[in-house]
Amino acid sequence: MNTQQFFTLTREHDKTNRNNTLAQEELQYVTVAIKSQSPNQYQSLIKEFQNISDEVYAQQQCDTRNSKEQF
Repeated sequence: MNTQQFFTLTREHDKTNRNNTLAQEELQYVTVAIKSQSPNQYQSLIKEFQNISDEVYAQQQCDTRNSKEQF
């Protein structure tokens, strides 16, 4: 998954989970389940994220700065 796909899917995920009061716990459960049941897949996903993490951080910083400038 590239950075653009990550942000697109994140927005979709956030929209569908907006009213889910247990969304954080649900994500934690999924993370723990994948890590314990499919450790190779988990490590692969971690490495994929590490490959795009600098871009994700940079975009988040831009978004934060842009939202502050609007006020």
